[in-house]
Parts: sequence; structure tokens; C-alpha cells
Amino acid sequence: MMGGRHPQSCPSPYAICYEVNPANGGTFEWCIVDITSGNCTSNLAPGKWKWTNTAPKAGKPNTTNLKTGKPTGAVKSTWSPVKANPTNNVIVTKPTLKYTKGAPGYAFAWQACAVSGKYKGSCVQGPDTGIILGDY
Repeated sequence: MMGGRHPQSCPSPYAICYEVNPANGGTFEWCIVDITSGNCTSNLAPGKWKWTNTAPKAGKPNTTNLKTGKPTGAVKSTWSPVKANPTNNVIVTKPTLKYTKGAPGYAFAWQACAVSGKYKGSCVQGPDTGIILGDY
């Protein structure tokens, strides 16, 4: 994780939250493991995995502004590299956005689908991920 952090708590319905400073954004590592325990350096699921986003509720790419319930380009979530395991989720924001006072102001959902290896054709749906904008 670079340029961002995981806050100590993440309110329901979000299983995961990121906190980023609007001026800097953040980068967070993700991976698919082959067994129920592991990390992004051991027990990785074999093959290449393609990572994509969908916005909660809207079903469209990018993130959702939780205040309006609409997709927004003000906070972008991308994957680099797109076809890899592990990969990085990169959050870029407009630097003029206001802090969200410790609560998620934006959110996205993601999925990873195996494009090679023994799980080819299988997909993993990620939890809705909340994005908190703050100054830390």
C-alpha cells in the first residue's frame, strides 16, 4: 500500500475501506489466493487474472458518489497491471475534492476473472469498497 491507508474501522455495508488524501490518491495491493489462507506473496492462485470495476448500485464502470448515488469521474479506481496476480488498485482523485469526515464518500465494486491457468473462466466478486477522503 502506498499513498493511502486502511482505516481502523469501515462502516457497513463496506467490507473494506481505503482512506486517501485527495491531493495524492493511493495504491493498494490485491491478490487471489489458491487456498483459504495466504497473502500476496504466498499461495497465489495460478494463472493470469483480469481485474475490473463496477460501481455499486449503478452497475457502470468507475466509482459511485454515495451522496448522489450516481457514477462519478471525480474519484477513479483502476488496476495496474490489469491482467496479473497480484495487482495494484490505484485510486486517483480530483485534488479539489472535500474530505468526507471519516466516512466513505465514494465506493466501487470489483471482480477478478481467471484468463489462464487451472481456474480459467472463473470469476471472484469483490466486496463493495468504500473510499474515504481525508488528511493524514
